[in-house]
Amino acid sequence: MKLLLMYLLVMVLLFGSGVEQHFKKLKKRYCIKPKESQERLCLLSEIEFPYSYRVTDIKAKELIASKLKRFIEDFKREDLEKELKKELDGESFSFGGEWEKRSTLSIYSVLSRSVTLEEQSYLYLGGVHGLYSINFLNFALSGKKIVLEDLVANLKGFQEEVESYYREYFGIPKGQPLSKYDWFEDRFTLAKEFAIDSNGILFVYNLYEIKPFAGGFTELLVPYIRIKKYLKSQYIPKLSNQEKHQLDENITLQLQKASKQILEIDIKVNAPKNAKRAWVSISLPKIYAKRRVKVIKQRGFKRVSLYPKGAKIYNKELKRAVPSNYLLIEGYARNIKEGDTLSMRLKVAANSKGFIDIRAVFDKSEIPQFSQIFGQQGYANYRVYYQLK
Repeated sequence: MKLLLMYLLVMVLLFGSGVEQHFKKLKKRYCIKPKESQERLCLLSEIEFPYSYRVTDIKAKELIASKLKRFIEDFKREDLEKELKKELDGESFSFGGEWEKRSTLSIYSVLSRSVTLEEQSYLYLGGVHGLYSINFLNFALSGKKIVLEDLVANLKGFQEEVESYYREYFGIPKGQPLSKYDWFEDRFTLAKEFAIDSNGILFVYNLYEIKPFAGGFTELLVPYIRIKKYLKSQYIPKLSNQEKHQLDENITLQLQKASKQILEIDIKVNAPKNAKRAWVSISLPKIYAKRRVKVIKQRGFKRVSLYPKGAKIYNKELKRAVPSNYLLIEGYARNIKEGDTLSMRLKVAANSKGFIDIRAVFDKSEIPQFSQIFGQQGYANYRVYYQLK
């Protein structure tokens, strides 16, 4: 029998709200060696948490510190010998190996009225594969735990709007059974796990919650502009005229609502490994004419072209040029290398509300890779909603 405790510092990571966090690991292991076996059966327990983080709000900082302290104390109180024997339930065994339980607690968001922590867990107790899960802990700055009913005034209308957005986001026609899209049932349900994000409410469906294991996690960030009429204002962040969307590690989008008619769009793309050429595209459905868009500035592109409705654009699926259905702005760059930043700023005479589709294509890769939203060129896209009024 052996018990180990080890500390390990890890790299700086950025999570939901962009809070800079430095992480530490704690590990311990308990092992049993049966008489009839030469191998030991061990249970490894590991946690990871931020030991330093950049949060300026005093109440938020104290709240995070208290939750992290509780997280570490719970880990130290774990009795691995008791847990392992409970799992074996008094039965003799002749196998060895290592079972695992791992958990990472991080700061997902720190907003004007709330703090959200994210816990990612992994459990393996034998079998073909372990089980991953994601849990969110939402708190008011007072320390009160926030549940969905604290945010939503009209739950029925809210759920209907989220379902409408889910179908739109994943390309599921209204009335089409969800079971045709890997759901266990046809009745739409809200995810048990949610996070208060600066741009909306993030729902995460865990493994087996609505789909088989192979379906993986399903994430849906519902923008406030789609659901604000159903929400209470108490814990929702104050909405500003500027929004920043970190779409992934390579693409950042910033929207500035300059007026009731003007939207400024800033996009930055970091070139990935082995990239030599890049095509960065922004599509504006329901906007058709070039005169409604002005390229204020760009960096790193050889050219930035505007294609109005009817102009010939390349379609990946058809492998030929087709007429554009709406306005497309595309920047082309060559002779780039990993880490180069490509950027452009656009001023758009936009509709009062709408959405923007964004994608980037390089020599050997595409961003995004796994989105289920496909634009007029047949490529996967990120989609970001906006509302000027």
